[in-house]
Amino acid sequence: MHCKYCNSDNSQGAKFCRSCGKELEPEAVNTLDRYPEYNLAPSSVRKPQSYFAYRFYLWLASFFLIAGLYFGLGLTILGLSSSKKDPFLFGSLILFVSIFLAYIVVKMRKKAKRHDISKICDCFQQSATRRYIMILKDGKFGVYDKKNGAVTVPCSYQYLAWKSYPEYMAATQGVNTLYIDIHNNRLKIENS
Repeated sequence: MHCKYCNSDNSQGAKFCRSCGKELEPEAVNTLDRYPEYNLAPSSVRKPQSYFAYRFYLWLASFFLIAGLYFGLGLTILGLSSSKKDPFLFGSLILFVSIFLAYIVVKMRKKAKRHDISKICDCFQQSATRRYIMILKDGKFGVYDKKNGAVTVPCSYQYLAWKSYPEYMAATQGVNTLYIDIHNNRLKIENS
């Protein structure tokens, strides 16, 4: 059982905290209920990036590739063109467009894979406006950078709370509270 007053862990079924002596409340049913202030959602509900645009560009690139081969090589080889130069130039232009579209498809695929956070956490903070969001893995907090698709603070803290977004946050590890920045560097905060 976890004490919400001093953040210490107690044995299962304990009625009072062994550190501060305050009465313990029963454990929340799950992590989502335990931290309502973070607006958490299971990572399984996060829909992956839409593959509609990815598929559309893939089909478009395939179409231009086939059309470029047909106009550039097919008509020239078959001799169906009165001028051998015009279809080849037109086909070359279409082949260039297909290569460009294939490049876009590859970039979109990498971006969609990069932002799949279901493999790195159990729950994540739902926020459309924030670049950095809280994530939870096995009941431990961490921070995820949505723009770069990377974990900036590993899931190793019992509790995280922003003190000044996104500069620094308070982190609880055991019975100690420390201040860390967005890159998991410990900070010394001067009392003013």
